[in-house]
Amino acid sequence: MRVASTITAGLGPAGLLAGGVAAAAPPPKSTPRRLSWGACSAAQKELIAAGAQCAKVTVPLDYADPEGRTIRLAISRIKAKSPARRGILLSNPGGPGGTGLANTLALRPALKDVADRYDLIGFDPRFLGESTPLTCGPAPRPAPPAPTTTPREDFEASVRAARDTARRCQEHGDNATLLPHASTRNVARDMDAIRAALGESKLSYYGVSYGADLGAVYTQLFPRRADRVVLDSSTDPAATQYELFQRSGAPAEAALAPRVRADVQELLARAERLESSVVGGAIFMCGDGGWPAGGWPRNPATYWKNMQRSRATQPVFGPYVNGMIAPCAFWGSEPREPGTTIGKDVPILLLQARHDNNVPYEGALALHRRLTGSRLLTADIRAHGVYGRGNDGLTPVPCADRAVNTYLRDGELPAADLTCPKPEARS
Repeated sequence: MRVASTITAGLGPAGLLAGGVAAAAPPPKSTPRRLSWGACSAAQKELIAAGAQCAKVTVPLDYADPEGRTIRLAISRIKAKSPARRGILLSNPGGPGGTGLANTLALRPALKDVADRYDLIGFDPRFLGESTPLTCGPAPRPAPPAPTTTPREDFEASVRAARDTARRCQEHGDNATLLPHASTRNVARDMDAIRAALGESKLSYYGVSYGADLGAVYTQLFPRRADRVVLDSSTDPAATQYELFQRSGAPAEAALAPRVRADVQELLARAERLESSVVGGAIFMCGDGGWPAGGWPRNPATYWKNMQRSRATQPVFGPYVNGMIAPCAFWGSEPREPGTTIGKDVPILLLQARHDNNVPYEGALALHRRLTGSRLLTADIRAHGVYGRGNDGLTPVPCADRAVNTYLRDGELPAADLTCPKPEARS
């Protein structure tokens, strides 16, 4: 259900920054087309087993040109069973770059009876999964590892890989036309187009990690269309993406148990490797103007300098989070619009683990201050993602699960911010 940052294989933050203006593009002038519901694709075995239906929603590639080129979004639906139907519930699993066609279905065990009150709507964000998927050119065959290596050699290899990924993504097929429209703001607009196509006046939403940032952007672009919104494990809206990666080093370092630290450091000393980013995350983190421009340094020397500086206080994770040079450093296009200012007074429930290694707690506090209508529920755990942990076989946070379900069922936010007691570990 939860997807940690695809860029950092679970180590780095999954959010984007904020700044700029929040004016939404005008809605398409044409009347939404009637949806044609049918069987989901054979790849969606979970949805098929649950009796879901799937459809495609046609939306503008560029919302500033609503009568221009279009793309198609894949959506799924499991209808509400209760006569006390509330509306529609969308979700996003994070990433950025995570597909979500079956994600809302995956929430059902945690939602319990609340699931029956909503049409559960899943969707793949634009250019991912079954939503006009965008691919990059084939990657070269990896060279066999050298018998010996050095941190500098590994870093230079990561720079070459990031530069090559940027080139392969931008030069492949029609990507140069499509990529400038891969942004969080446009995914939020797509969500509103899905709402309109379903004939609903509002939508409810659950998003985790990057999905939380996406939900925050939606509430700012469409505050009157946001019904009951839950944002789980969000980021600081004033930080650049690279700053968010850097900030994740300290909590990760603090979480490393002393008994394994020596072994890990010895292993890293033998072979220090930096992973290249995956395509799905690169598409949105590099081209995003939604929560704002990415803020990635263009000069590789900046990453190397920060890597070396971090070794004194963060010998294990510092080099990784400071030296993670994404394809964004070599991206050829700039965002089409400024980022989203966070500040509208919309009722929102925020969830955050106090010891989240991916997105530090201070970032949630910063977002909470800007979202003046929000309530913050703090879980005293070390985890990324608070709601529905039992779905994944992890120790649940009953206090958080109850608060989310009460809000989605009855519309009642906690009267004030609250902290859930540390849950007892499962035996």
